[in-house]
Amino acid sequence: MNEKFKIGIIGCGKISGRHVEGCLLSPNVELTGLVDPVLERADALARGYGITPRVSDNLADLIDHVDGVVIAAPNNLHRPLALQCAESGTHVLIEKPIAGTSADGLAICEAHERAGTICTVGFVTRFRDNNRNMRELIQNQYFGETIEFAYQFGSRGGWAPLSAYNLDKSATGGGVLVVTGSHFLDRMLHWFGDPSEQTLFDDSLGGPEANALATFRFANHGLNVCGSARFSKTVALPAGIVVKTEQGMVFLADAPNAPIRFRPHNESIELHVSLETETENVFQAQIEDFAAACRGEHAPAVSGREGLRSVLLTEKLYQKRFPLADSVKRASLHTIEDGVHE
Repeated sequence: MNEKFKIGIIGCGKISGRHVEGCLLSPNVELTGLVDPVLERADALARGYGITPRVSDNLADLIDHVDGVVIAAPNNLHRPLALQCAESGTHVLIEKPIAGTSADGLAICEAHERAGTICTVGFVTRFRDNNRNMRELIQNQYFGETIEFAYQFGSRGGWAPLSAYNLDKSATGGGVLVVTGSHFLDRMLHWFGDPSEQTLFDDSLGGPEANALATFRFANHGLNVCGSARFSKTVALPAGIVVKTEQGMVFLADAPNAPIRFRPHNESIELHVSLETETENVFQAQIEDFAAACRGEHAPAVSGREGLRSVLLTEKLYQKRFPLADSVKRASLHTIEDGVHE
């Protein structure tokens, strides 16, 4: 048990650097391999961090030299890579989402369940202490019963992977809702459960959408909550969530060290729910959670089945989508920005 957990990374694009950093910061794991079909990318990643892992363009060359792998390849490659790992008895941490379709995600989960290996999904914002605290406060009705919420996240251009796979709908499974929105959808499901109703407004014309507004209703297990989430690749939006409760308004910016702010109704004071500690590097926390789960110390924070929920919700949203009219666009932006800036 004192031996370091050997990690390999499959896919050496932009996000892989964060996983490398998480491995290097952890005293519990050892980064032993990098794989990318473009070998120069893997070599450049190793040189950039001054490390000398095994480098290859083929997963088969790595699989006998690792205990687990991080799959950081495009979404449509998650299934074949994860199934290859299951066949060899190798644990996997899959960058979000688990797959581009729920069918592929389910196949991954079932393969690793049969193999008895760990499959976890890289929803790294779950490891932020403020998000963990927010879930506990909401579920315990610390601020009173939740009535509604509004979330937004937007940046000009959005996430730009080295391979530009996000411009190919067949590679991602969707547009901004998948590439940007999946982190919040995962947290929302973790905080409120599965919605009873959902609707999507977006600007897709057959390709990946650049702007999306999703609306939700939760009417399960005694809940009666309405919510909305806006995602954009064309407009920079202050990122965060506003939650209206029976006692006041709760604010949390979408940032690692952001405080949870609470403004009671009819009062000018604002209370901050401060954190005693804050996880310094969430990628380190995530990789250590993965290694510990593989060693049987506890269940992973986000299992494959848990990660599959956001893909199922995304598919439901795409099945009930409508054009994003300019009036809806302006109204949603105005409403959410008012809350974020209050």
